[in-house]
Amino acid sequence: MIKKMNVITRLLIIPAIIVLTGLILAVPVSAQLQLPHAFYGNITINGEPAPIGTKVEARGQGIRVGISGNPIMTSEVGKYGSESETGVKLIVQGEGIEGNPVISFYINGHLADQPYTWQTGEITPLDLSVTISTTPENGGGTSSAETSTLQCSLFGEERNISISNTGEILESIEISSTLPSGKVTVSINAGTKALDKDGNQLTSLTSDANPTPPPAPEDSIVCIACNFGPDGATFNPPIVLTFEYTPADMPENTNEEGLVIAFYDSSIGEWVPLTTEVDTVNHTVTASVSHFTPFAVLVAQVEPAPQETPSSISPTPSPEENPTPSPEETQNPPSQEPELTEPTPTPEPAPEEEPSVPQTPPASEQTESNTNWNLFIIIAAVIIGGIVVGLLIRWTRLRNN
Repeated sequence: MIKKMNVITRLLIIPAIIVLTGLILAVPVSAQLQLPHAFYGNITINGEPAPIGTKVEARGQGIRVGISGNPIMTSEVGKYGSESETGVKLIVQGEGIEGNPVISFYINGHLADQPYTWQTGEITPLDLSVTISTTPENGGGTSSAETSTLQCSLFGEERNISISNTGEILESIEISSTLPSGKVTVSINAGTKALDKDGNQLTSLTSDANPTPPPAPEDSIVCIACNFGPDGATFNPPIVLTFEYTPADMPENTNEEGLVIAFYDSSIGEWVPLTTEVDTVNHTVTASVSHFTPFAVLVAQVEPAPQETPSSISPTPSPEENPTPSPEETQNPPSQEPELTEPTPTPEPAPEEEPSVPQTPPASEQTESNTNWNLFIIIAAVIIGGIVVGLLIRWTRLRNN
């Protein structure tokens, strides 16, 4: 008896080993892939915090470029990526990276001063910086031909700033002005490339209030309109426009969260909305712009609340409809004839309730239940089949012996 039990035990182990082997082979292949190396930190250009929209890219042997996470664009002045566990980071990865290659970082296409060795699965805070030199390659030193002056007339304020012969602004600008309908601030960071519509170095900047802006779309109102020039000037990375509004000056029932900055496209004759950040506490709207043209804040029109119509008001009854009884009628009320009481009808017997029919479960539940049951039957059949085959083999051997 004991010998037969040992035989059955050994036969049961065979299908168990088969099942465990299948589970091991079912482990996803992706678990064997190399994990990426993530980076975040501060970023500067010529010693100044890099502006919003700065492009950061990682390159190296076996490293993939042009994919999600590499490159990334800065969304905060002077910072790339986020130290938050769930925040965006510069992701450095590849297929079959061999060893630990050196990573080279590029800021707006210029090689940064900080290389780093790739490590799988690491998250590294790394500050990046780059110096964009305006000195010619022949080493002749700085001359008037290498830098020039960008003449700015922004909302009546005259200012001259330095710009390189390639169009890179060499100092940061932030100019604010109070307009009749609000306040506007222009922010341009050092390192921004400013070119005219022909791709040449920009020589002037202008801006002023626009009292007669183009007509707004049918469902909007134009507020705080401004002209920026020269028309067609481009900025890389984009500059930042911030409009400050007064809620009391806005149309009645304005939804502040729906405010949007838009630019006027003269080629199609329409206002084009931009991605806008609204601060309802400080009453500001902010957007990044890459070219100069008329800009404005658009306010969505709000339909007036419906007014009550005379038909919705209950009319006051006239004296004729509710006459006041005279004293004589009060003292001698008219005689009333006794009312005839009709016999109470005998209630009909309640209909017998039909026996309840059990409801059929939904088809989706039946399908899921059938699927789970079929899967269980298949697994059980495989195990039982293995046991039976093993028993037959063992029985044949014992019989031959």
